[in-house]
Amino acid sequence: MEDIATPLQGPLIWVLLIFSIWMLSDAIRRRAGWFWYIVILAAPLGAVIYFVAVKLTGMSGRSSEATLAGLGSVSASNKKIALTLLSSQLDRADQLEAADQYDEAVHIYEEALERDPNCLRALHGMARCELGLGHPRAAVTLLEKIMNADREFGNFGAALDYADALWLAGQRQDTLDLLRGLVGTTGRMNHRLALAHYLAENGDAADAKSEAQRVIHDHAALSAEEQMRQQRWRDRATQMLGEWQ
Repeated sequence: MEDIATPLQGPLIWVLLIFSIWMLSDAIRRRAGWFWYIVILAAPLGAVIYFVAVKLTGMSGRSSEATLAGLGSVSASNKKIALTLLSSQLDRADQLEAADQYDEAVHIYEEALERDPNCLRALHGMARCELGLGHPRAAVTLLEKIMNADREFGNFGAALDYADALWLAGQRQDTLDLLRGLVGTTGRMNHRLALAHYLAENGDAADAKSEAQRVIHDHAALSAEEQMRQQRWRDRATQMLGEWQ
């Protein structure tokens, strides 16, 4: 058996090398994220991972995660490597967005969305960039996709960003309706304060004060430990009431 297997190793290595060069050329042509070059060059069967997660995805229209999850020939460890690198890419984009480097962040989010148009994290990041760049209507469109898929995404962070985008896009009543619904669903103090803020911006001073006072009332009813955790919201409610005097 050794006499048969050994001669096959040379051609197999050449096939894998040629395949890797092909995938590397494809990545360069697509201007793929830097992490894909690491996958192709360093990960076990990295060229195969790239093929199914990017090239095959582009041809079939499937999401990269769905393609990887459904591919039996790729080992679990290699799937984990690819998905970890995708997460790392989005971590970098989030850091750039948080630092107001929107143009750089947008490029990374766009790459992620080319591979998976339904990636909620990338959609949310792109929406935050659009808000930062002063494009609220574009942000509304992106955030609507998230709301339709998962209204609780990002621990309701996307919903709050949606409220901001709607307001900036001139859809004031939609903003208030959204936040009233959010408060009714969660009862959270920060959500009630967001509603109070936009009520005040809309000229509804009495309702705004009522919402802020409700935060103070709800805070007083909490346990001592929970009061400490939620103290910043009570402080913010007190500050807002002082500003409205």
